[in-house]
Amino acid sequence: CSSVEYNLEINKNLEVLESVNITGTTDYFNNYYDSSDTEEEWFNKMKDLASKYGYATDMKAYKEEPDSYPGSIVDISNMIRISMTTKDNTPNLYNILKILGKTRIEKRINEYYPSSKKD
Repeated sequence: CSSVEYNLEINKNLEVLESVNITGTTDYFNNYYDSSDTEEEWFNKMKDLASKYGYATDMKAYKEEPDSYPGSIVDISNMIRISMTTKDNTPNLYNILKILGKTRIEKRINEYYPSSKKD
C-alpha cells in the first residue's frame, strides 16, 4: 500500500470517524471506562460502545459486509488510542489506560476535545 493510497483511505474514513469521534470518545470515558475492569471486561465494553454507534464488533462480519457499517471496533479503539496518545500505533491500549489513570485520561480528553469539558 503506497502512502498515497493510505492517505486516500484515511480521507475516505475521516468523515465517518469524525461523526462519532468526540461523542464516542467522551461517551466511552464518561459511561463505560472503569479502571478496575479486567482486560476482558474492558474489551467487552469497547464492543458495547462500537455496537452503540453501529460499528462492527466482529471483524469477520465487517470483512464480509464492510458497507454495512461505518467502521469496526478497530476504528473505535483508534479514536480512543489517538486521543490518549496522539498515535495510531501503540502498545496494548488497555495497559496504556491503566498506566495513565483517570486523572490523566480526563486531562487528555479535555486537551484533545476542549468542547467536552464539564463545567
